[in-house]
Amino acid sequence: MSQEINETYSADIGAADEINAEQAEVGAASNDGAGGDIAAETIAGADVIDGANEKKVNPDAKWYVIHTYSGYENMVEQNLKKMAETNNIQEMITDIAIPVEEDIVEKPNGKKKVVERKKFPGYVFVKMVHTKQMWYMVTSTRGVTGFVGPASRAIALTNEEVRKMGLEKVEVSDDVAFNVGDNVKVISGALESFIGRVTTVAADRKKAKVAVSMFGRETIVDLEFGQIERVSAK
Repeated sequence: MSQEINETYSADIGAADEINAEQAEVGAASNDGAGGDIAAETIAGADVIDGANEKKVNPDAKWYVIHTYSGYENMVEQNLKKMAETNNIQEMITDIAIPVEEDIVEKPNGKKKVVERKKFPGYVFVKMVHTKQMWYMVTSTRGVTGFVGPASRAIALTNEEVRKMGLEKVEVSDDVAFNVGDNVKVISGALESFIGRVTTVAADRKKAKVAVSMFGRETIVDLEFGQIERVSAK
């Protein structure tokens, strides 16, 4: 999927001169009589809620991709949360994600182990309301090298890209149900495209245990309803 990111957006992250020029331009504008504070129009009408880690709802917020120094992803996440809390702009930065995936590997003794890895090393996903001031504040955060987009300008992800990258939990209708014995296809997660058979259903939690063929043997995995779809038996 990291290849898809690179193909979708021009890799201009290394254009340091353009980044610094735009930062200087925005920074100068924000310091005119404002003492470096956020311009009033930037957060006008925003009902600030305490708690930087609490996800907010803002219809104007969209998902963007920022590039970080290698290994700085978690630090950038924490720095962005702290920056949002310090400046009382939790409704401007409503969510931050570092997508991970689980790989199931088989050890020499035959036992299976689940290993969690970052799906997109060097990238952090931020759901935010984009303004010049917000661009400046995010790109000035320690560990951030810029937004992923032409000349490091922020370009919002499409709804399809958000879905494919698993940035938001898929809401499953109460009408969606599976039964023991159903043949299903995994549509997201580490086992995407695998075909399996439902062995147990927990309707109250919208989860199902699915038997899939892995490493030449049947393996039971726990999946959410939003990760599977019913398919016809072959």
